[in-house]
Amino acid sequence: LWSANISLPLLYVIFCWAIAVWTVPQFLRPHRGDDKAVLISNHTTLVDMAEQLTGASRLGGLARLGARLPGNQVLQLLIHEENIRIPNLPPALEGLSLTHVSDLHFTGELPKSFFQEVVRRANDLEGDMIAITGDIVDREACFEWLPDTLGQLRASQGIYFVLGNHDTRVDSDRLRQLLAGCGLIDLGGRWLATECRGQQIVLAGNELPWFGPVVDLSDVPDRGGGGPFRILLAHSPDQLEWARRHEFDLMLAGHTHGGQIHLPWSGPVVSATRIGTDFAAGLCSAPPTVLHVSRGISQTIPLRLRCPPELARLTLHGD
Repeated sequence: LWSANISLPLLYVIFCWAIAVWTVPQFLRPHRGDDKAVLISNHTTLVDMAEQLTGASRLGGLARLGARLPGNQVLQLLIHEENIRIPNLPPALEGLSLTHVSDLHFTGELPKSFFQEVVRRANDLEGDMIAITGDIVDREACFEWLPDTLGQLRASQGIYFVLGNHDTRVDSDRLRQLLAGCGLIDLGGRWLATECRGQQIVLAGNELPWFGPVVDLSDVPDRGGGGPFRILLAHSPDQLEWARRHEFDLMLAGHTHGGQIHLPWSGPVVSATRIGTDFAAGLCSAPPTVLHVSRGISQTIPLRLRCPPELARLTLHGD
């Protein structure tokens, strides 16, 4: 029987042991990692976000508990500045940069000041565009945070978003209205064309399977026939095959949190997707599409081992 006097360290040891036993088969195969055909270079900065908070009292109870676990990285932030190769990138878009933000999970467990610091760091990256790929707000009490957090994002070519499965927990129509009121552009189930450096770009959003309908691209000129460069925002990486069928050049997704627990030899333990743990985080070439999956900013279960939250700026380069 469980005893009320069992210590937190002992519970942590038991948990780690259980995870290790459950995932032994994972050690038998190598993890894919970032696709070397896509990644040109990467500069990484690890930020201790705990230093940005005004004391542990600002954390919710579950977050406080998680922050005490040895090796837990929920209060760290990994900032990636990646140069990536995009086949058939129009010359006019050489050097275009996108800041990818995902899985913010406004629950109240992490304070508003945490997300304000994330926004400040995102603005410092000076991406031409900012893409937010779902799971934004879990609790409607956090709606009032939006103007002081995501409403402060800045990007010369626009800030775009789609919703994810956790956004079904709130009034999603109201959430879309509030985000639009903060100057963000809703791509859920639709596409739009924008011009950048004299070159047309099609941006689209796929929120399946949680929100429909699927975006109708029948009026968009074929990419293979010289049509515009295509960027897809989706919450789930499982929409990769859909992106490939519709000739997207770049797809941005989240949902997986990178697996939250990475083993030293085999990478992520689990991924809440059909596509599997090889696509839990990072870059993948799946012609004609390049996929980037974010580890996300936050989570509902405050446990991250060898898998810190992530903010990424992707700078695009042609062949």
